Amino acid sequence: MYSVNTTNGSQTSLIVDFDLKTDPNTDLVLTQSRQQLANGQLPPEVTSYGISLRKSATAPFMLVGLYSAHGTATLRFSLTMAYINLNDPIGRSYGVGRSEVFEPASMRCGSG
Repeated sequence: MYSVNTTNGSQTSLIVDFDLKTDPNTDLVLTQSRQQLANGQLPPEVTSYGISLRKSATAPFMLVGLYSAHGTATLRFSLTMAYINLNDPIGRSYGVGRSEVFEPASMRCGSG
C-alpha cells in the first residue's frame, strides 16, 4: 500500500496492491469494507468531498503518442483532441479502469 498526493488538484490516491493469485473482485470488496471502517475517523471535509474506489492495474497497457505531421497543430489543440477523441471513449471501454492525458500530449490507460 502506498499513497500519491497531488497539491495542484488537492487529491490523494491510496494504491493497494494485491497478490496476483487473488480475485480482483474479492480484493475490491475487502478494500471497500476497510474504507467503511475508516470513514468514522476521517475529517468531515474528506467525507463531504467524497471517496471513490476502483480496481485497476497499476501498470499501463497502452500508451498513445500524438504529434502534428506537418507541425501545424499547437499543443493546446493536440491536448483538446486527446481529451475529446481519445480519453473519454477509451475510458468508457470495457475493461479499462482509468484513462489519463498527460502533457505535452500523451495518454496512459490501465485495465480494470
